[in-house]
Amino acid sequence: MNRLPLFPLNTVLFPGVPLNLHIFEPRYQKMVRYCLSENVPFGVVLIRKGEETLGPVAEPYNVGCSAAIMQTEPLGDGRMNISAVGVDRFRILSLDFDRPYLVGEVKKYPFQGLNDTKLDPLSKKLRPWVSKYLHLIAEKIPDEVETKYLPDDPVALAYLSAFIVQAPAKEKQVLLENETMAEMLLNLLGLYRRETALVRVLVKGDGPSEMGFGLN
Repeated sequence: MNRLPLFPLNTVLFPGVPLNLHIFEPRYQKMVRYCLSENVPFGVVLIRKGEETLGPVAEPYNVGCSAAIMQTEPLGDGRMNISAVGVDRFRILSLDFDRPYLVGEVKKYPFQGLNDTKLDPLSKKLRPWVSKYLHLIAEKIPDEVETKYLPDDPVALAYLSAFIVQAPAKEKQVLLENETMAEMLLNLLGLYRRETALVRVLVKGDGPSEMGFGLN
């Protein structure tokens, strides 16, 4: 178990993906200075109840992801921009409200089944849906781009796909809380099927009868 400074946000962080933040509130300036001086990460947790900025510290969900600060840009008056990257999934065991910012007693909560033989076939089903989704979002990217820029590793693909998709934060939180990586990939597949259909309607104006993507 570890004590981890927590940053409640209206976003969900996954291991290996980037996070850029503008730090302007004094309590989070103090938190970042502590993390830098002690060379420790902070935890990103989705807000369950409350506001992201100002006011009382928000109530977070119990599962989050630690973030390692990679770069800082001082802006004066204590404000700064920081670049961080997701590291480990964790579960909150208890919360400490004694500091200006939230601190949690946390335990690492890695996904189960990272070597499951189901991951490879599931990732092969997911990759073309992610490629199609990106193509529709970008509009000008030709079909030939397809999947060659997406990672082959199923776990890396899952994290990147969860980061990319423009789904509500609460749905991403469900992905983060999945017990196994196979479950996450399966849920991502369903999510991308839905979101690709919605984006196609918005971008192309196609109706449901015209959404034959040729993907299974």
